[in-house]
Amino acid sequence: MLDDVDDTVLAFLAAALDGAAEVVLGPDGSDRPDSNDAAAVHVRLHDVRQVSGGRTADLTDVRDADGRVVARQPPPALVRCSYLVSVAAPDARSAHRLLGAVLQAGVDHDAVPLEHRRGTLAELDEPVELEVAPPDGTARDGRELAVELRLRVPVTRRARTDVAPPTERVELGVAGAATPAPPAPVPTERRWTTYRPR
Repeated sequence: MLDDVDDTVLAFLAAALDGAAEVVLGPDGSDRPDSNDAAAVHVRLHDVRQVSGGRTADLTDVRDADGRVVARQPPPALVRCSYLVSVAAPDARSAHRLLGAVLQAGVDHDAVPLEHRRGTLAELDEPVELEVAPPDGTARDGRELAVELRLRVPVTRRARTDVAPPTERVELGVAGAATPAPPAPVPTERRWTTYRPR
C-alpha cells in the first residue's frame, strides 16, 4: 500500500512542478560527491500512523448470489502518511520558486485529485485528504529547505468471515410453563336444625 502512496505523491508533485525539476523519492543527496547542479525536489516518507476518525462500529453485510450474508466488511481505517519535501537547487531563488510551487499545490487541493492517484488509491471511493504542515524538526536537518505533506489514506480492512450460519428453521413454543393450581373447593351449604328438649 505504501508504494502506491509514494507513487501518488510523486505524480501529484510532478504535475505541480510541470517539468521545472525532477521529483525524487529519497533524501536530499546534494552533499554526495556525484550530485550535480540540476534542481530536484526530494520526497521522503518519515512518519506513518493510524489516526482517529476512520473506525466506527458499523459493519456492511457482504452477501453471496443467494442473498446470504457470508462476511461483514468493517469501514476503512485512516492512516496518515507524512512526507518531508525538500528542495535542492543551484541558488536560493530557484529553490524558493520550487518550494513555492509545492506549497501552492498543497493549499489549492484539500485532497489528491483522482488523476494523480495510483494503484489501490485510484480504486478508493473515499478521498485521499491532503494538507501542508510545518516540517517536523525531528525529520529534517538544519540545512534543508522543506515543507511537510500529509496524506490521510483510507486503508481497506479485511472482511470478517466468522458470521453465524443462516437460520434453517424457527420453532416457537412455551418453555417452562407453570402447572395450573387446582381449583378452590366450593363451600358446602350449612343447614340449621331446631333442637327441642324433652
